[in-house]
Amino acid sequence: MKQLITTAVILLFGSAFSQTTAELNIDGISSQLISKILPGDLISYYGNYGTNGMFQHKNLKAKLNNVDDYRTSTFSKSVDLKVDENGQYDLHEILTVEGGSRLDLSKDVEIIVYIETIYGNRIWSKVTRDSSTITDPIILDQYTAKEGKDYPAEKELIVEFSAKPVNQTLRDGIIDNGDDYKKRKREDFHFMLKNKGDQNWKIDVWGPFGSVSSGLGMKAILKNPEKLDLSKTIVMRAEAKTLKGKLVWSEVELEPRSVSRPIKAVNYDGIEDQNETPNITETETNSTSDETTDTPPAENKTEAENTLPKEETASSPTQPIYSGATDLTTQTLNASCNDTSAAYTTVMLNGSKVCIHNGTPSGGKGFYNGKLEMDCNFKIAGTVFPIKGGSSIKYHLTSKYLSNGYLRDDVTYTTKQGTFTFKKDSRISFHPSGVLEGILTENTTVTCQGEELNVRASQKGIPDISFDKLSRIKKISIASNVSWLALQKINLPTGSTLYFRNGKLNSVQLSETSTIKVEEKEYYIKAIKGKSSIFLTDGSVVKSFTVTGESQIVIEDQKIAIKPGSEIRLKASDIGYTIERFYVDSPITIKVYKGKKIKTVEVKAGKKIVIKEGKVVKAG
Repeated sequence: MKQLITTAVILLFGSAFSQTTAELNIDGISSQLISKILPGDLISYYGNYGTNGMFQHKNLKAKLNNVDDYRTSTFSKSVDLKVDENGQYDLHEILTVEGGSRLDLSKDVEIIVYIETIYGNRIWSKVTRDSSTITDPIILDQYTAKEGKDYPAEKELIVEFSAKPVNQTLRDGIIDNGDDYKKRKREDFHFMLKNKGDQNWKIDVWGPFGSVSSGLGMKAILKNPEKLDLSKTIVMRAEAKTLKGKLVWSEVELEPRSVSRPIKAVNYDGIEDQNETPNITETETNSTSDETTDTPPAENKTEAENTLPKEETASSPTQPIYSGATDLTTQTLNASCNDTSAAYTTVMLNGSKVCIHNGTPSGGKGFYNGKLEMDCNFKIAGTVFPIKGGSSIKYHLTSKYLSNGYLRDDVTYTTKQGTFTFKKDSRISFHPSGVLEGILTENTTVTCQGEELNVRASQKGIPDISFDKLSRIKKISIASNVSWLALQKINLPTGSTLYFRNGKLNSVQLSETSTIKVEEKEYYIKAIKGKSSIFLTDGSVVKSFTVTGESQIVIEDQKIAIKPGSEIRLKASDIGYTIERFYVDSPITIKVYKGKKIKTVEVKAGKKIVIKEGKVVKAG
């Protein structure tokens, strides 16, 4: 077994600004850890990729922050590591990091060094160093689903595919064919894997659940990787359906450790006598971000098809017959009632004339419920929403907008915080200027206050996301753990519900217990079903939280038990949090300061204590 080489960190002082750099010698993986790595889970490496190898897979990373400052600086490099016959890795690398405005290497520093695996796990180590110990070894000794977190390692293969063809000529050919490869849904993506030489695919799945799709590409999570022999060459075919139902696809051979390499489509099945496919084994870039959709060539239409019928009186023998929407993308302008009886009413909603059957007042001034007589496409905030005819809707008669209805197809909706696909046959709600809430087809990545969050699609038939009147996210549940920075990093577990006000995190309903550090003491935050237990100011400072478990506070050498399940109010400063208000668990006698006067007060269980500058100023 290989011996672990001592890690050294050399500080180099230089530049006109006396900025420091450090060379981290990362040496080895703990031999005790090797046996804990899941079978088949290899350190991921695919080296240079993209056109002419213009991109590099940087799989070794280090995140550094000063102990008194949670702003993180990240550094990375590409490391070509292969497992040997004994299951060991010969890891000995130098990673150069630089100090700057966010990182002072002369102060105490927290360092997390980690390397990625093909299952999406991390092999890592976390250390704290000062100027006298910064030369001590760093050996990777942890294996979890995420660096710095004690989450069990996952047994899932991570692969990536972009429906955007690598060749410009092929992209142009798709558009010229009246087709489109953009805005694909999760279920449009297809992944097939086998070992080289196998006749049948060992993994074959359309639209794998839990995967992240941007509409142009997918980072897929594939279950049951043990079906493959991850010591032998992998053959992967990845496909995506186009607008016309054709396929853009690529089939590649990969080393098992390179299976996570991003690949792009190099073939298209929609053009007959297609030119020879470019011989491309590497892809351009890991492009899974959406693009502006090019409009396919319009079909020829007669003048009559493009002209709205003129409205005439009910007694006219030439009264037009209205039929509602005939596609999914064209705004319905006139779907007036054909039946002129009292039960049917034509109303204007979001610029569309539509027919309502049995419209009756609903809760709230101006709101009505009724049945939408025909399929109609409503244009709201620049997006066309195909709403199902024959289904119930809610609308505001005075303000003339659709309040809710049922979708005939999946709909993609974009705001400044992300792109969302709402689910076919689900109910979607609106306010006058955009979407109010809806049900997502899949987990979706969004950006809130600079943090990337994975929104959970619950598949429970209840709204997964809601927005305010400025189309800012108002409420979501998260599909993966989040370390939210609020003076310190606070873990928000998977399944927690986040509430935003004016675009900033306002409160959190935890799915399980979390922690917060106050005056060097760790307190447990209670998870309350149906209620928030963390409240914040501007999303950056914790204002209060609900405590659980046995907790104490020391005031003037007096230990006082805090009532479990009660609220603790905090005060924030440059050095962190202090307790401003809490509730006692049992009767106490305590000194209370009012100006220059001091009096002794008996406080009953469950009563409030208010603290200012370390002294009790109110009790009872």
